[in-house]
Amino acid sequence: METYPKSPLCKQNESISILNHIVKPHFHPMVEINFIPDAQDIIRIAKRKQLRPLRLLYLFFILLFLIFSVPEIIKGERSILEAIVLEIPVLTIIVIIIEYLWPLLIKRNLQKLTSWGYPVKFIFEEDQIQQRSLYTESTLQWQSFSRAEMIDNQLLLYLGPKNTYIQIPDRAFADAGQKEKLKDLLQKKLLLK
Repeated sequence: METYPKSPLCKQNESISILNHIVKPHFHPMVEINFIPDAQDIIRIAKRKQLRPLRLLYLFFILLFLIFSVPEIIKGERSILEAIVLEIPVLTIIVIIIEYLWPLLIKRNLQKLTSWGYPVKFIFEEDQIQQRSLYTESTLQWQSFSRAEMIDNQLLLYLGPKNTYIQIPDRAFADAGQKEKLKDLLQKKLLLK
């Protein structure tokens, strides 16, 4: 069997590879967490972030309805009790939708996802975040994130200027030290205040 001398290009690629290992050594992940997403975690944050404005809007409509009912009440055409009784069915429907049906819709939509119910792994490194699940693997640069916040014992990492976020529950951390290490990294990246 004949052997051929290595080409200069091959030697150059080997030296680039060696240089890459010298210049950029393999970083051990700063924080690595694994968890299985839970619908209750997602619903709790969704209720806090999305339903609070709806509840305020509902209160606004109740006050508006009462304000427009005041002239009728003053004239004696309607009693306060009648005005309130007219609002009870509307209130009941809105409460049922906000508190019961909406979370059921969220759960149903989550269960349609092919990766739902399987573990998710996040690897937070100095220069990037890796997300791995049964069907996907992605790498996100720190520049992709606009901010981070802690709400109801959950970490939310916001992607860009929109309200799209990655949600990491408190239960994902192995111990308090791991959570503090991630908080320090997020503060270092100027995402968490």
